[in-house]
Amino acid sequence: MTTRPLTHVRLRGGALATSGSSHRGYRVGDEWYSHVIDPRSGYPVRDVPGVTVLAPECVTADALATILSVLPPQAGLALTASMPGCEALIITATGEQHATAGWKAAGRRRLLSR
Repeated sequence: MTTRPLTHVRLRGGALATSGSSHRGYRVGDEWYSHVIDPRSGYPVRDVPGVTVLAPECVTADALATILSVLPPQAGLALTASMPGCEALIITATGEQHATAGWKAAGRRRLLSR
């Protein structure tokens, strides 16, 4: 299945990382399981198919994207807001979009919608 991108990002410095269950994982019967494991339960994450993070450096963007795949969206946004230079977009399994205030502002400057 081919899907169109939700956004396009123009980076001028910094890094972008995406993590989630929509493309990497495995199928057992009719169930799809993410490659991201929730350390609290030991089970694959099921509620967040995609997280994209903008950060000053790649290691931060990558780590934060994985962490946000595990946290509830509001907790993930609060964590991201506490980290200087970081912004995030979280898409839940139901298609809801949650974004930091800076991501929304960056959308006017750097992101082009479909």
